[in-house]
Amino acid sequence: MEADYYTREDLTGLKLELNEQRKKKRKFDKDYPDHHKNPHDKVISRTRKLIGLLEHNLNIEDYGMGTVLINSRFVVSLLNNKWRVKGKNVWYDHKHDLTHFVCNYILKEDFVQPPTPEQELDYFDAKLRDLIRRRPAWLVKELKDIMNERTDV
Repeated sequence: MEADYYTREDLTGLKLELNEQRKKKRKFDKDYPDHHKNPHDKVISRTRKLIGLLEHNLNIEDYGMGTVLINSRFVVSLLNNKWRVKGKNVWYDHKHDLTHFVCNYILKEDFVQPPTPEQELDYFDAKLRDLIRRRPAWLVKELKDIMNERTDV
């Protein structure tokens, strides 16, 4: 039996499946308002986590029973926030944030917080000031052309 591998090409299909399951969940909630366990909740949770893992460009293989094998080494539960090393029986908890989990445990890189909008504006402001200070010929030419267009009108 050949293993099922997930790739970035599967993302669109998984997102469509996620939307379908959400529609079924809403319909079920509407049809059975007193029923507190929705059978679509687990499928939605698994699909959402699988999409999140695929967006990190990992090698993902279906490992059966609601788990996936990442980079041929890590077994990750799609329903719970648990993972283990293949061949070991000790399960570890991970944070709900998949980026933190992937960076710290799968890729073993330092987790870097994304910059805040203010930090991004400061960065681009500094880059723009540096560019204007150097006065490259192409920029001067573009600015002169713009000024000539405004005077022509």
